Amino acid sequence: MHVRRVVILALLALACGSHTARTATAATDVCQIWASPKQFLYRQAAFTTEISADGMHLALLMGPACERGIRFTYAASVPQGTQKAISKAIFQPWPGTAGKHISAHFEGCLRRYRSQPPLFPYVFEISSVANLNIQIGKRPW
Repeated sequence: MHVRRVVILALLALACGSHTARTATAATDVCQIWASPKQFLYRQAAFTTEISADGMHLALLMGPACERGIRFTYAASVPQGTQKAISKAIFQPWPGTAGKHISAHFEGCLRRYRSQPPLFPYVFEISSVANLNIQIGKRPW
């Protein structure tokens, strides 16, 4: 079962990579992706948005206008330092993003994983992070 999942993930990675050679990166936003995810599936997309997290279960790239979010993961191309900075901002000095502002310009590929819960069937694999902005405000409680 584990080998099968690895093979599927590898094929999905190739699908994103092969599509990027033929099509340009689509400038979009989270709301457009939510409205028509099949249009963006396995295509390179780019947008500037915020991260919202509860600090325990879920972190999302949020669309402020549509109040919806997309789960995300990191591709190997995202430097460990950037991943750690985002993770630290989510979990310290308190868990979650209440009272915090974490935003950046993200580029990546939208994927659908059959193993994901139906509430969040799509995952945005981030391949590039630019203009990372982290502001820690006051504790909200």
